[in-house]
Amino acid sequence: MTALNPGAPNIRQAHIDDLPRLMHYVEHEWKSGHIFARDADFFRYEYQRGQALNFIISESSQGDINGMLGFIASSDAEDGDVWTTMWKVSRDTGNPVLGIQLLQFLKARGHRTVMSLGINQKTIGIYRYLGYATGSMHQHFLPNRRMRDFQIARIPAEVSQAERPFEHSSAVRLREIAFGDIPSDFLPRAALGVQPRKDLAYVQRRYFNHPLYRYRVHGIECEGQLATLLVSRVVQVEAAAACRVVDVIGDESLLPSVTHALHDLLVLENLEYLDLVSYGLDEGMLARACFSKLDLAGDQTIIPNYFQPFTQKNITIHFFVDGEIFPNLRLFKADGDQDRPS
Repeated sequence: MTALNPGAPNIRQAHIDDLPRLMHYVEHEWKSGHIFARDADFFRYEYQRGQALNFIISESSQGDINGMLGFIASSDAEDGDVWTTMWKVSRDTGNPVLGIQLLQFLKARGHRTVMSLGINQKTIGIYRYLGYATGSMHQHFLPNRRMRDFQIARIPAEVSQAERPFEHSSAVRLREIAFGDIPSDFLPRAALGVQPRKDLAYVQRRYFNHPLYRYRVHGIECEGQLATLLVSRVVQVEAAAACRVVDVIGDESLLPSVTHALHDLLVLENLEYLDLVSYGLDEGMLARACFSKLDLAGDQTIIPNYFQPFTQKNITIHFFVDGEIFPNLRLFKADGDQDRPS
């Protein structure tokens, strides 16, 4: 795409031929040794669509890249929702608003919603000034009640061993599924009206075809019909392991009916806990599912968010959404580039 942005004539969408230069820019302007500076195959998996790369770039008069804004689309629709990712402008551009111009160029493409997870808390005021709504993710967790010695997390005994009764329903069951088990009409039927709007191509590429991470996709079935996708990934720190639910797609209200099955998995696989980083889920439903809400500002209970490298610390993830935060907004740990190797 070569359309020009007013006031910034050298802004365009990157082409696959720009890959070596973008990798060089990541190495020298973003972070030396970053996975996108050293792994061209993973870069293509994450950002290549056809002959285009999902990066908006700016170039100097000499043709050098001096700014970049990556984005990930939640569907193959032209007007689909996107999350921004790596955003960097060189210091010597002489243009103090070039970063904003990159964002404006992306918005002008006609995407329904432009969002970003993991924004710096210090920049929240700037985003609000620009007309974006901002918020922060919540984190809930389900401890393995039989675990007595936590290595990854720090969970007081009165929390980890609290006896809260699980709900059961003979009409609802949880089972691990393959991509072929998902009906073609599942997402339009089960996730109607949810923002961002994810399609089957996104689900297949993101979770079933990931080249480096192994995601487990469980289906929640109600009366024999697939109603919800529950996506998770096991993380390991030395000999200890935990389960992170990174996406929930479909009928969220069924989650309390399968928590007992999720806890059985924790016990069976000797996992410390299950956690869920999200925005938009009903707090009452999560309480019925026996999830505890993490006090992100405290340190009595710690459920880590950083594993590469591992940091035993609570982390608040901030986000922005253009326009306003709608009641149907659902954000999860795997959205954007929050759950990827670095």
